[in-house]
Amino acid sequence: MHILHITLHNFRSFRQQGELPQGFSPGTNTIVGRNGSGKSNWLQAVQFCLGLGPFALLRQEERQALLHEGSGRAAVHAFVEVVLDNSQHRLAVPAATVTIRRTIGWKKDEFFLQRQRCTKQEITSLLEGAGFSKQNPYYIVQQGKVQALCTMSDLERLRLLQQVAGTVLYDEKKRDSVSHMNDNQGRLDKVHSLLQEMQDKLSELESEKEELQAYQRFDRQRRALSYALYEKECQKARRLLSQIEEERQTQLETLRQLDDNGRSMHNQIRNVESSILPVAHATYKRWTQQVQRARKQAAASKTALQTRQEKLRSTQEQLKQQQEEREASKAQAVLLQEKLQQVTRDLEEVQPELNVAKQALTALQQERTQIEDQVQGLYAKQGRAQQFETVAQRDAFLQVQIRSLQQQIASKLDGLAQQRQTLQQIAANKEKETEKTENLRAQIAQKSKHLAELAKSLEINKEQKMKLQNSRMKAWDQVENKNGELRQAQEAWHAAQTLSRQSTPRATAMGLQALPALVQELQLSNQEYFGTVLENFTLQKEKYQTCVEMAAQNALFHVIVDSDETASKLVQALERKKSGRVTFLPLNQLRPEQSDNRVANDNVRPLLSTCLEYEPAVEVAMQHVFGNKWLARTTDIAADVCRQYHVDVLTLEGDLCSRKGAMTGGYVDAQKSRIAAHKQSKIAQAGLQTAQEELEQAKGAVQSAQEEWQACHQTVERQTAQQKQLQHQREQLQTQLEASETNHESLERRSRQLSDVAKQEDETLKTEQAELVRLESEVGTALHTNLSEDDENLLRISKERLSTISNKELPRAQEAAGQLGLKEQKCRLSQKQISEQLEQLNGTASRKRLGNEDDDEEDDEQVDEEAILELQQAVDEAATQQAQAEAELKTAQSSLNQAKQKWTAAKQELEKLKQQDESISKALEEAREKAERLLNKRSMCFSNRETYMRKIQELGSLPPPSELEKYADKTISELMKLLESVNKKLKKYSHVNKKAFDQYVNFSEQREALLKRKEELDLGAAKVKELIESLDRQKDEAISRTFRGVSSHFRDVFKVLVPNGAGELIMRTAIDEEEASTGEEGSTQASSPQKPGSKVPDISSFRGIGIKVRFSAIGENYMMSQLSGGQKALVALALIFAIQRCDPAPFYMFDELDQALDSTYRAAVANVIQRQANDKENPTQFIVTTFRPELVAVSNRCFGVSHQNKVSSIHPLSKKDALRFVADLMKDEEAVGAVTATDASKTTNQSSVSSRKRKVKEALPPAESEEDEGENLEADDVADESAVQ
Repeated sequence: MHILHITLHNFRSFRQQGELPQGFSPGTNTIVGRNGSGKSNWLQAVQFCLGLGPFALLRQEERQALLHEGSGRAAVHAFVEVVLDNSQHRLAVPAATVTIRRTIGWKKDEFFLQRQRCTKQEITSLLEGAGFSKQNPYYIVQQGKVQALCTMSDLERLRLLQQVAGTVLYDEKKRDSVSHMNDNQGRLDKVHSLLQEMQDKLSELESEKEELQAYQRFDRQRRALSYALYEKECQKARRLLSQIEEERQTQLETLRQLDDNGRSMHNQIRNVESSILPVAHATYKRWTQQVQRARKQAAASKTALQTRQEKLRSTQEQLKQQQEEREASKAQAVLLQEKLQQVTRDLEEVQPELNVAKQALTALQQERTQIEDQVQGLYAKQGRAQQFETVAQRDAFLQVQIRSLQQQIASKLDGLAQQRQTLQQIAANKEKETEKTENLRAQIAQKSKHLAELAKSLEINKEQKMKLQNSRMKAWDQVENKNGELRQAQEAWHAAQTLSRQSTPRATAMGLQALPALVQELQLSNQEYFGTVLENFTLQKEKYQTCVEMAAQNALFHVIVDSDETASKLVQALERKKSGRVTFLPLNQLRPEQSDNRVANDNVRPLLSTCLEYEPAVEVAMQHVFGNKWLARTTDIAADVCRQYHVDVLTLEGDLCSRKGAMTGGYVDAQKSRIAAHKQSKIAQAGLQTAQEELEQAKGAVQSAQEEWQACHQTVERQTAQQKQLQHQREQLQTQLEASETNHESLERRSRQLSDVAKQEDETLKTEQAELVRLESEVGTALHTNLSEDDENLLRISKERLSTISNKELPRAQEAAGQLGLKEQKCRLSQKQISEQLEQLNGTASRKRLGNEDDDEEDDEQVDEEAILELQQAVDEAATQQAQAEAELKTAQSSLNQAKQKWTAAKQELEKLKQQDESISKALEEAREKAERLLNKRSMCFSNRETYMRKIQELGSLPPPSELEKYADKTISELMKLLESVNKKLKKYSHVNKKAFDQYVNFSEQREALLKRKEELDLGAAKVKELIESLDRQKDEAISRTFRGVSSHFRDVFKVLVPNGAGELIMRTAIDEEEASTGEEGSTQASSPQKPGSKVPDISSFRGIGIKVRFSAIGENYMMSQLSGGQKALVALALIFAIQRCDPAPFYMFDELDQALDSTYRAAVANVIQRQANDKENPTQFIVTTFRPELVAVSNRCFGVSHQNKVSSIHPLSKKDALRFVADLMKDEEAVGAVTATDASKTTNQSSVSSRKRKVKEALPPAESEEDEGENLEADDVADESAVQ
């Protein structure tokens, strides 16, 4: 056993030190490092983890002092973990490695063993079992322990040896024994005092015995009479009780019958209230709702039929009216057409005359204008002679006029050209508007055709939607009916479940309720989970129900699984969910009891094969529950078989004769049967499942009908939207057509206006051209004051012609043109009015045709017939639906009447049962009152009997039977007289101490008990004294044995450390002190006095342990006080090694044990450690810290401790690196010594002198070397340096 790994976290200077890669060697391990790096903390961590030394009990401030206080965040907890090799199984833990951890914080201190929390006592016991003794603290040697051993006195070394020998345990046991003996002596003194008091009291009571004996004689007679009297009264009460009990049994039987009748009546009432009446009421309510729905459906069907009939009638009337209107419109159109033709002919006749008249009028107007211009020109010509003086002036003026006319003519020619171009553009626009009008008419016709087709399809889809709506309503009704059936099934199932839970223990019911979900969660198959025992069998006959239930009892609810692994999973799941408790039957673990075939005969059959049927897979479980249980014909047969074969036997009535001797039987309420409740639950569950499936089917039908209706509804909505869109488009096209026609008429009017203006402009142009010609002809002519003869003639003729035209011809032409224009205007007005009437008539007919979704007038009649036919079909369908609705209403009304009759019958039956129950309750109440009276009489008799029996008991001890028999034949009155006489005699002894005898007897008994107690206490005191002597003897033996062992090991170890020397331990006794006081010299080995009759020395005479050593083969022996510091340290180490060998531990830890030794002794100590670590019989692990190379040289593994930023860390080193580190450390020490020395040459001389002194040191007396102890230490340092070099 040795240390493998050590892990530190926040412990003192170590922040986070994990496991070392290679771990510690089972041999020698050396740790090197500078002072203050944390080597000692590493060893203290092991003490802390194992709870040793000063770390056994820690206060809060001590725990806080152990927490790491380096840089960074302050630590709030720390732990140390030690991993031990347990391959030899020295620790009582079944593992190859043992992990011990100790965790501390401000408010906690916890131990862990193998990662599990444990107590400090468990760790201590575990380590003591492996060889770590509390009495031997030297398997971990810290700094200062070696020095403490060096300075110990002889008495202190004796106490150390006693501690190693384990005398502390003996002393504790002795202290407990002495305390117990003192308590025992106190109790003995108290017993002596009580015995003396009792003896005095007995002497006083002796004088009162004579009067007491006379009193006792009469008292015995009184008690005999009282006993006889009380016995007579008790017998009387018993006889009366027997009579009352017979009457009470008869009354109880009557009560039982009435109670059974009442229970049966209650069950019937409960059955009617919970099953028959709710079902009848629910059925009545359902059919009431069905009738209401049927009435609504019938009313809706009737309304739909009336609506369709009204629609058909109105449609027929509308079509008839439309036909009449069409015929009237046709006739009116013919008349208007004829009028229009006549007006057109009149207009055609008037038009040429009007044109001629207009032409004549125009010609006259032009002629008048020309003549007026000619006359005006002549007047102007005549006036220019007066206006101008010369021809040149006139010609200049005329040239101006000519140019002005030419400009006007040119401008008018351009205007005429533009007007002609405008007229051509208007003509082209008119052609475009005509084409547009034709296209719009074609589009309107196409849209109307599409509207007609869409209207037919929309009507069909609406009819289909109505049919689907009816189908959907029927499906909804079916779902409602199935919902009602499902609610009834759920109520029945809940009632069955409630009854089943009431017959099951609460915890078991909770567990069984949670199991299905857990089985599904754990994904257990049917071959792993079989369910309860009750679910895995069926009765062969119903009559076996009671006996099977009594045979199984609560085992009916045990759960069958395939293996204990499955049962464990389910148990853990139940515990995790906190869902009750269940008993599991794992098939792989059951060992059913084999049936005894000798029991079977004609009157006794095996219950399992006779009553039950089950699957072969659960046969083992069935044998476990019902195996070796038998069914007998009668109770007597069952009792005989049970007594003869020691088996459980039942009867069909449920009476059980147990193999253990008990017999169970009586009335069994079949209404509370668990098997019946389970069967009813299964039936209700099957009904519930069927109702759920039917409801799902009905919901599926509703879903399908809903989808079909939704699809049809979407189609109708889509077609309606299309219809509105087409109508809107057609209205837009109609608006565009009207706008186009209006635009065409506007263009026509503008064309006529432009033509008239062009004509006028043409006439004006001709006039201006004539004026131009006239002016041009005047240019260059002579200037005369009067006109020429020709001009005068021309002026005269022009005036005459102008007068004729203005006064005669022009008015006649105007009148003729006006009359013809008026006639034309009338014709055009009539033509326009007739055309408007025709258009209005045609527009109305067109709109009516469009309303019928058909623009073809020839197909109107065919469309009307189809519409009438469709409406007639819709009426027929509505009539069929109404007939169906009426039939359904009639059927629903009939079912409603039947349901109402059943409901009424159920209520009447319930009232009848309640009346019967009331009468039974009254009879039961009367019977209970009578039973109560009997019970009161019985209670009174019981009270009297108990009173007299209590009085008999209060009499105390009774006289002998011979004296009691004297009064057996006496009557109650005679006994009362005799008792009165004896009581008078007893009054004379009223002053006598009635309790004297009892007190005498009581005190005598107490004295005997005290005497017995005194003997026990004396025996206990002797035993305690014997135990103390045994403990003293064992303590003496332990100390002597330990001294001999330590002394022997000390000699051996010192011989190894100092081959030419020798050492021994000396036990100093009181004899040595006496000899020292008388001046006698003792021997080298002190003699020890022995106890009388024992070979073991008496440790009470021990005064201390001395040490004598010598360091050469020849020389004196020296005591510890005569040695130098290094020699003392060597002797102390030898003593430590001796103690360790006497009480060996699995590993040892030393902290700088070679601090005060020179190189020779360090090498010897290293040799001892190496030999002990590599011992073949008992190898030991060593972990040491050092500054010197000797221990490093013999170690198996080396480690270095560094300290940086207030954090220590340990890391593995090779032996070469460790030696180099020690050498560097020693050089540093040498350099520090050289700097601090005041005289370097003196230091050199002293070193050489010290070196010479070291060579002769062993030959000199120790007393001489003590004066130069400091010089010897310096010599040790020089030797160390030479060894490193």
